[in-house]
Amino acid sequence: MNSGDLTLLLDRLLAQTDEHEWLEFKHNDDPHTIGEYISALANAAALDGEPCGYQVWGLEDGTRRVVGTTFKPATTKHKSQILDLWLHQYLRPKLDFRFEAFDYQGLPVVLLRVPAAVAQPVSFHEVEYIRIHSAKVKLASHADKEARLWARLNTRGDWSAELVSPASVADLDPTALAEGRLRFAEKHPHLADEVTDWDVPTLLSKLKLSRSGQLTRAALLLFGKDEAAQYLPLPPQVSWVLKDADGTMLDYHHYGLLLLLVPDALFARIQNLTVRYLRPGTLFPTEVPQVRPLGDPRSFAQRHCAPRLCGKRTGQCGSETRPTGVQQYG
Repeated sequence: MNSGDLTLLLDRLLAQTDEHEWLEFKHNDDPHTIGEYISALANAAALDGEPCGYQVWGLEDGTRRVVGTTFKPATTKHKSQILDLWLHQYLRPKLDFRFEAFDYQGLPVVLLRVPAAVAQPVSFHEVEYIRIHSAKVKLASHADKEARLWARLNTRGDWSAELVSPASVADLDPTALAEGRLRFAEKHPHLADEVTDWDVPTLLSKLKLSRSGQLTRAALLLFGKDEAAQYLPLPPQVSWVLKDADGTMLDYHHYGLLLLLVPDALFARIQNLTVRYLRPGTLFPTEVPQVRPLGDPRSFAQRHCAPRLCGKRTGQCGSETRPTGVQQYG
């Protein structure tokens, strides 16, 4: 996030009139305490249905007056390690938390963004924490909170349909939006003439990727720029991996946002090797592609087996009687 985005985010957090357990203003920069707060904020955010929890240095707790901070997480070390690397070692499961240092009203502040727990409570040094009002406590000491948190984690609705209030159309990639518009027109040819005249908010509404002008997580996953990953609890990633017959990795490539375009990119990397097999009664191998061509619904056997090897009653592939040794592949 750039300084302008961070300023807007902090403005929004300061506008919160009620006390929230997923938002904390503290001056403590003890590494172990920070780790406990990451656990507490991640679990509190999940319990309240928030995408992230936040801790801010440089604002006075209670009055929220900007006082500045000398805390510099990028250069802070603990036990000879950079702070965030040390914290990552003891958090389970792993979290993509981030420290953001910037100037606010002319004074240095630091904002820690912590994604909400997703599948299980987050622990630090094998202890799970939660916040009760302004206090940080062990989750195991409060059975009611623990039960509610597990119930929330186990009964989450459609994650992709949840709204991302800080995100806007400016966080979406124009190329991906153009591709989405084209595919929508192909799927709904009766609307093809209208689609070209829709503005982006209308298109997203028609795709059911926005509600009341706010973007859903699905909109960011499909069309989001790289920097839009900051609005998601975890950075999305699709990986292509090439291995040999022994399982040794030969090559790999990771894809992030713009997931709308990822399937084509993955398909382009697939190696469609030539398979050679001997049919009964001949020493001449038949060559076929390992992956069937797109648009060809026939099975491997239906495309390549000879009539004499197929059904005895009809003489066609796919009949009721199949010869021994001939398999069909979907």
